[in-house]
Order: sequence, then C-alpha cells, then structure tokens
Amino acid sequence: MSEANKVDISKLTLADKVLGGSGLVFMVSTFINWFKISVDGALGIGNDFGGGNGWDVGFLWGRLPFLIVLGILAWIAVRLFAPGVKLPDEIPVLYLVGAGLVGLLVTLKLLIGEGDSNSIGISVNRAFGLFIATLAALAFGAGGFLKFTEKGGKMNQVQSQLKQVSTQVSGAAKTAVDSAKEATKEAAKTSETVTGTVTETVADHMPPPPPPTPAAPPTP
Repeated sequence: MSEANKVDISKLTLADKVLGGSGLVFMVSTFINWFKISVDGALGIGNDFGGGNGWDVGFLWGRLPFLIVLGILAWIAVRLFAPGVKLPDEIPVLYLVGAGLVGLLVTLKLLIGEGDSNSIGISVNRAFGLFIATLAALAFGAGGFLKFTEKGGKMNQVQSQLKQVSTQVSGAAKTAVDSAKEATKEAAKTSETVTGTVTETVADHMPPPPPPTPAAPPTP
C-alpha cells in the first residue's frame, strides 16, 4: 500500500474513537437477538421459541438508529480520509442531536420492552443483544456530545444551530422542487417536439390517397 493510500489513524480524535467504536458495536448488536420468546410448559418450564433482533422490532427502534449511526460514521470517515470529496459545512449540533437520538430510542426500547407476557403463557423477554445495544447507544450519545463540544459547539447555541439546519434543509428542498419543475417543463417540451417530428415524418412517408372511383355511366 502506498503512502498516499494509508489511513492516518492519528487524525482520529477522542470523540471520533468513541463514536467509531460504540457505533460499530451497536451496528453488530442489531443482528443479535434483542428479545426471546418462550412458552411455559406443563411443569412451568419455559421452552425457547426463538426471538427477534434489532431489525425485527420496528423501524423506529432498530433500523432508524442503525441508519443514523451509519450516516454519522460515514460522514466522519469521508471528512477525515477523503478530503477531496466536497461536503457541506459541519454543523456541530447535528452530532449532538443525531447521536443523542440513537441513545434515547434504544434506551426507551429497553424500558418499554416488546409485550413482556400475556395470559396464555407466552412471554417475550429482553435478550442479551438489547443490553449490548443499549450500552453501545449510550456510549454513542456520549461520543456525539464530545464531538459537539470538540467542534466548538455550546449548549446555548443549540437552538440557533437547529434553526440554521432548518433553513438549509428548506432551501435545499425548494431548490430540488424548482429543479424538478424545470425538468418537467423541459421533458414536456421535448415530448411535444418529438411528437411533432414523428407526426410529420409519418405524414411524409404515407402513400398518397387512391384516386376517386369514377362514377358509373348513366343507364340508358
């Protein structure tokens, strides 16, 4: 591997290391059972009937946190190791909000559970994977706070930075809508032009209509 292609680990700050380590652990933990299902037998002995992992508990509790973690880690990796890629300016509050949301959602899932029991002896209990996921998500939230402060963010600036994000998102959405409208107009013009050209071409290549049939001579 050439010197230019080597990954310089020294670029990683403490916040990057906390986010990277805890984020990877969390993503792996989503593939481990978060809940296990058991049915009480005749002698009160529970029989294991499998369970579900972080991808089985709904988009909000497992998939959304996974996507947020993946997005933040990808953002940091590109900024550190692919400086040639042009990215929008960093907004420190996004680290705080994104990582904090991951910790909040997974912790709520641990507390809420997945319908722990019912009247027919079927119980759904928390499994090992959920506890690992919760610890990793909380560490990821702490890493987000470290990254927020590392980038100069202050708690009294959170509201103003969120307004800045809202303004940028609204501007980007408006630009996308305007671009879509222009593209639709251009497509309509192109369609009209093509239709007219095809119609003219077909008309030019159509054989002339047959001559009219002469009238029959009058009967004497």
